[in-house]
Amino acid sequence: MRILINICLLVGWSALCCGQSPRYIIDSVFVTLENLEAEQKADAHLTIATHYQFLPNAYDSLLMHAQIALDLSEELDYMKGKQRANYYLAMGTWYGKEDFDLAKEYFLTTKELVIEANETERIPSINNAIASLDMMQGKYEEALSQYQEAYDVALDIEDYETVAIISTNMAIIYNNTNDTLNAIKINESALDYLAKTNSPQTDLSTVGIYINLADLYRRTKQMEKNDVVIKKARLMVDSMKMFNLEARLTLAEALTLDEKGKEEELYAFVNKKLPLINETEGKDREIYAFLLYFKGKGLASQQKTDEVQQIIKQLKSRLDGTNVLHKKNLYQFIYDLSERIEDYKNAYFHLDKLKTLNDSLLSVEQKEKILTMERKFELVKKDKEIEEKKVENLELKRNNGFLLSGILGLAVVGLLGYFWHYRKRQKEIAKVNQIEQKMLSLQMNPHFIFNAISSIQNYLFDEGDSKKAIHHLSTFATLMRQMLENSRERFIPLEEEIEFLKNYLNLQKLRFDEKFQYEINIAADIDPTYLSIPPLLTQPFIENAIDHGKIYLVENGLLKINIFKQKGDLVIQIVDNGVGIDNLDEENGQSPLLIKKKSLSITITNERLHLLSKLMKRKFHLEIKPNESGNGTIVNLNVPSVALN
Repeated sequence: MRILINICLLVGWSALCCGQSPRYIIDSVFVTLENLEAEQKADAHLTIATHYQFLPNAYDSLLMHAQIALDLSEELDYMKGKQRANYYLAMGTWYGKEDFDLAKEYFLTTKELVIEANETERIPSINNAIASLDMMQGKYEEALSQYQEAYDVALDIEDYETVAIISTNMAIIYNNTNDTLNAIKINESALDYLAKTNSPQTDLSTVGIYINLADLYRRTKQMEKNDVVIKKARLMVDSMKMFNLEARLTLAEALTLDEKGKEEELYAFVNKKLPLINETEGKDREIYAFLLYFKGKGLASQQKTDEVQQIIKQLKSRLDGTNVLHKKNLYQFIYDLSERIEDYKNAYFHLDKLKTLNDSLLSVEQKEKILTMERKFELVKKDKEIEEKKVENLELKRNNGFLLSGILGLAVVGLLGYFWHYRKRQKEIAKVNQIEQKMLSLQMNPHFIFNAISSIQNYLFDEGDSKKAIHHLSTFATLMRQMLENSRERFIPLEEEIEFLKNYLNLQKLRFDEKFQYEINIAADIDPTYLSIPPLLTQPFIENAIDHGKIYLVENGLLKINIFKQKGDLVIQIVDNGVGIDNLDEENGQSPLLIKKKSLSITITNERLHLLSKLMKRKFHLEIKPNESGNGTIVNLNVPSVALN
């Protein structure tokens, strides 16, 4: 009879991969239940539970059959049955009930049973599930530690499918902490691992990665790649006819239309798909909320304020009892829709909630811990590669005698040289990181922050202009987030640096009552989405021009930022018509503290450019000189032209 159950399961997977309904598979196993012995009956209930997870509104049924299987397995002391039953109880509790603590208990019980049975090959998938629960609650550091442990074991036993799944989950954390480029790399490497497997679930995992990559390509404006992976995913999902994948892909398609600005097409698409996405099922509640938000945007553009208010009310009702990542999205949706219908009080309230939640998820300390874990992950991969090289070299030594011994000796020398070079480079990178932290501390000028907030308060309380106050507060929050996010990147897209400078300069104009103007001029042969530069590079010189060059005091004060190419380098030129850098002294009203800060920022920037030149083996150059017009200063930053990876 066990053979019959296995055949049913095999037929089930075959039917699933060929597009057969999970309901058909469940019914085919139900036929065998009455004539089975207790142990085989436990297996049958577990098979049914396996396929209920692919049906909408079916988690109660999944939990029921998993509990029946657990009761039967405990009566018989059937180890396999207890393991699988606890696992499916965990999955059903997680997705169906969103009770993360109880789900974690079931997974930990499963892990204990697996260790007791000495089945170490199953530990990676269980650790992966536990880590995912931590991730859903915003516990990124704990999640990465669990993922790392699972990844190491899976790689050792060559379970490449699990390695791929773990990799994609780690990529979600990198994405949520705005390390998008690394998130893309790790998802693409996951596809390489899946290519080494031949499991029935490989197609399911592949579709999941395609959908993840679509989101990441969209975020980095790689829309051609986005369209390619969405098309591949759509072909596979249509053949599978699986509800969960259909919901996820629907969201990816909606986000693509939104990114492309196709508002009418998006509104029609969402109205068509909303009835098909069941809002009560697990993760798909989040997808339903996204689609509701898109519908709200469409209604707002049609000035249907009452209907938008109804959607905001629905989104608010989902705030209680949900995970932090979903709550973050809900705050963003409510804030955006409220601002669109000019409900500024509600917008301000939820913007404040969003900022508080973002601060808790993306604190500098936590981001540093995540960066440390990311580096550890990269080092583990390097160590694994080095160990594999050593094994290969030893094999060659045994097979080829003295000749290959000489080659092995050269390899050892090469490895020693590599380690020496690697350690030297790591020290240089550490020094760059230290300098960049100094740059961040200089940029987060308490005086600037205080004055910006005071100016916003002036709009809100003195002038009573809540619309402008909300707008400037949003700009301020965006600027702080950009400053923190960019501080941990070695390079950022040029367009992000430009966006950062616009927000910074707009707040400075607000601070000085619009008493100066600025221009940002980009040469026609430069694509800001394609080139990248080190972050936190230009702001100190712009701050000098405003605070110390005093362009807000001169008539027609103007600051120009010119971006052009020169001999293959990218040149960022900052020109002001202020008092001039040579006139900064105590006699002209500059305090020693301000002079020290100005010179310190220039000194740190010079040191940083020197280290970047050594790391990249390409010349960075800084030139500061008086403005040829006789007033103000010219700063030329020559940066090697680096394409965005």
